[in-house]
Amino acid sequence: MPSVADGQVTFDVFETLLVRSVSPHFEIFDRVGREAARQSLTRCSPYAFARAREAANRRARFCHGESMTFDHIYDEVMPALSLSPTVAAQIMALEMEEEAQTLRAVESARTLVADARRAGRGIAFVSDMYLPAPFIREQLERHGFWQPGDRLYVSHEHGCEKRSGRLFDVVAAAEGVSVSRIRHFGNDLAADLLGPRRAGATGQLVAAGNPNRYERALEAYRHETDGKTALMSGASRLARTSLTARSGTEQAMIDVAAGVVAPLLTSFVLWLLREAQARGLKRLYFLSRDAEIMLQIARQVAAKVGSGIELRYLYASRLAWNSAVSSPENNPHVWYSVIYQSGTGFTNAELLERAGLSATEIEEITSASPKAWASTTDREILRTTLASLHADGTLQRHAEKSKALVLDYLEQEGLFDGTPHAVVDVGWRGTQHDVLIELQREQQVTPAYGFFFGLDLSDSPWGALRSGYYFDARRLKVEEAREAQQATGVYHPPRLPEAKAEVAPRDLYPLFEIFCAGREGSLQQYRRDGDRVVPVTDALRPREVQAWNLDLVFEVVGAFVENLVLDPACDADVDVRSALADVVDLLWNSPTRFEAEAWGTFPWELGQGSSRCSCDFAPPYDHRFIGRRLGLNTTLATQWPAASLLRSSPLMSVFKTLKDGSAYRRVLMKSKSTAKRLLAARHDVAQPGSHRWASHAGRS
Repeated sequence: MPSVADGQVTFDVFETLLVRSVSPHFEIFDRVGREAARQSLTRCSPYAFARAREAANRRARFCHGESMTFDHIYDEVMPALSLSPTVAAQIMALEMEEEAQTLRAVESARTLVADARRAGRGIAFVSDMYLPAPFIREQLERHGFWQPGDRLYVSHEHGCEKRSGRLFDVVAAAEGVSVSRIRHFGNDLAADLLGPRRAGATGQLVAAGNPNRYERALEAYRHETDGKTALMSGASRLARTSLTARSGTEQAMIDVAAGVVAPLLTSFVLWLLREAQARGLKRLYFLSRDAEIMLQIARQVAAKVGSGIELRYLYASRLAWNSAVSSPENNPHVWYSVIYQSGTGFTNAELLERAGLSATEIEEITSASPKAWASTTDREILRTTLASLHADGTLQRHAEKSKALVLDYLEQEGLFDGTPHAVVDVGWRGTQHDVLIELQREQQVTPAYGFFFGLDLSDSPWGALRSGYYFDARRLKVEEAREAQQATGVYHPPRLPEAKAEVAPRDLYPLFEIFCAGREGSLQQYRRDGDRVVPVTDALRPREVQAWNLDLVFEVVGAFVENLVLDPACDADVDVRSALADVVDLLWNSPTRFEAEAWGTFPWELGQGSSRCSCDFAPPYDHRFIGRRLGLNTTLATQWPAASLLRSSPLMSVFKTLKDGSAYRRVLMKSKSTAKRLLAARHDVAQPGSHRWASHAGRS
């Protein structure tokens, strides 16, 4: 924050000290229109009222200029909507009430005002605003900015505005100071920087209260979502301005957490709570780590809306659960996913641990052929060994040993007591949900339903017991959805035309996973502690994410939910996913350098158990990338190419840009493509939110 110099200090009010919990501020008119329609004060739609209110603002401004008042505006509204003076007065009262209810303090601006007071400077508040001065003063008092001796100057009372500079002349004359000794703080370039300069005063921009690019993207969908994304935009602004960043990277972490992570996950939680209530569920289990932040959100939301659903945390992991029930014959889709599908980049020896074998057994098996077991691509020795271990009963013995602890833990946590319940997780193929269902079927209890942020294609027989919110690839018609077991006993996933698989944004899976990162380590196993079964988690992981500052992300998301207005009038069953997709696309495709540095350094976790390691989520491109392009045996894995490029040196950025061919050919092709798009745009305007993978069944 800038320091306060000697002299008279003035502060803008709206968007500098006070902001609304909705964004943009025109959304106030839509909210007033909805309430006026509910009270039968108007005969038009809320949308029509809001547009008439905006037009009245413009006409009153044209007629009265800098002296425009609230009464002048409604003098224009009355004939436009055929309102009587009595009804107009009632709607004016509704608007004042709505303004008061939605106004919040910009916490980060309090430091500026406090600095001015400590310096012994006189404080004056100036505003280019049509609302009555007593109302504005009341709001400043209510939010702790006003103290005895302060002054307020409102444009319509003096017939001049900050924008022209003349309002600062009025302030200087009234305060008995030279206009050159006025230092003004505000959010608007024209009114709060150039306006003071025209008068000879000093202007200082304080832009924290202005919507950032994510909030503007959410605002753009306010009409399509009945104002819901306007509330999210407002909550994002309030959340990020409630915290003070110590650096540019920390501010980028706050901005993304407030403008992308929080709206995305809060929308999912609002959806699953409604779905759970509709299905008559009494208890929700949030699976450990990935659903930890979702549980925090759900508890905050449940407290605000008075939900009676029991919310619990359940320790679960593929490493601890899946070997208890899966084998090449029993649940082959689970077996394939655990051993092969998520094993890219790991050696055959490391994958043996996923089958439940101990370190001693793994060492005995791999010592005879260390080179083959060190391979990360040739899985033949792994397949034949696992088939042999299955045939001689080794895998079954390990499964039975693991199952006893898993069953006791699940019983202890109430998953066998008959209470209607569901599990909540980030998703993809739902293999952990499959394991839970198998275990519950053995106990002859009703299986858990599953709520997932997103679902990819799966050969699960229990697909009807789960739903995906942000995307669900299973909603498409799938050819060969379940392939027959091959003669060799090796399971293969369904083959699917690439065009149909595009419903699942697989490139974004890693990004969604860091949004859902938990503060605990992954579950390694269970152990008995007296008469209870307790989890044993990875002890290293908490230190890694704490060093990265994951606690700050949780804090920002919590502030977002706290500031989100859960208004029944704006909580209709509307789809906000196109707006969410836009903010995700902004981050994924066009990160800022600070965002690339802040989120690209997230400690990305690879593997489980003894094979677990971590690296930067988006490391800068370096010599390893060049070596790989030249066919050398080097590896550089990035989960976020755009961020890696921003974190790279200029030389590496040039090399990365030209890696797929000559610069001339690439520029020529891009020019042709751009020309075609421009020509097409003359005949057809693309609609916002037309994302190729978005499905249309989930609602939030």
